[in-house]
Amino acid sequence: MIKTVLFDLDGTLLDTLDDLTVAVNVALEEKGFSLRTRAEIQSFVGNGFKKLLERAVPAKTEESVILECLNRFSEYYTNHLMVKTKPYDGVIKALEDLKKEGYQIGVVSNKRDDAAKTVCDFYFGNCLDCVVGESDTVKRKPYPDTVQFALETLNTKLEDAILLGDSTVDYETSKNAKIRFLAVTWGFRTKEELQNAGVTEFIESTDQIVSAIVQKDKG
Repeated sequence: MIKTVLFDLDGTLLDTLDDLTVAVNVALEEKGFSLRTRAEIQSFVGNGFKKLLERAVPAKTEESVILECLNRFSEYYTNHLMVKTKPYDGVIKALEDLKKEGYQIGVVSNKRDDAAKTVCDFYFGNCLDCVVGESDTVKRKPYPDTVQFALETLNTKLEDAILLGDSTVDYETSKNAKIRFLAVTWGFRTKEELQNAGVTEFIESTDQIVSAIVQKDKG
C-alpha cells in the first residue's frame, strides 16, 4: 500500500521559472553577460543552482566567475523567492485531498534546504509533513539522499512510497532510490523528453493526482 507521497517542488508543485529567470539575469547583467530567456532557463534547471549558472553563463567562463555569479544569484533569489512564483492550478486542492485520504506528503527538492522550507511553508502550510532540500549533509537529486531522508523522517518503507516529478532528474532519482515514480507533464520537461529517458507512467493534469495515487494504492 502507499503510505507516503513524495513530490518534487519546482515544475511539479510550483511554477518558479519567472523568479529564477530574474535572479539569473541579475547575476549575468552585473557581469556584462547576455541575458537569458525564460525558455532558456527552463532548459537549464533541474540539477541545482550551480549547474543552472554554469549553463547560463557564456561558454568557457572561468570557474571563479561562475562562482561569483552563483553567489550573486543566490543572494538575490533568497530575497525574491516568491515574487512571481505560484502553485500550479489544482495543486493545493490535490494536496488537501491527499491529506484527507490519510496519506503523508513530503517534498524532495534540489533547492537549498532553507529555501525549500521557506516556500513550502508559505504556499502549502499544513499540507506537508516533511520538506527536504539540498544541504551540506544531503546531496541533491539524482542522488537518493533527499528521498531517503524524507522516508526516514516519515518512518516509511520504500515499498510504501511513491515519487512524483517533472524531470529526468526526478526519474533518475527514483531509480537510484528504488522508489516508484509517476511523471507529471505540466512542468519544465516535455513528455517526449521523459519518454526518451524511459518514463512510462504519466499524470497529465493536477486533477489526476489523487485518483492516480488511490488507484495505485488499491492496485
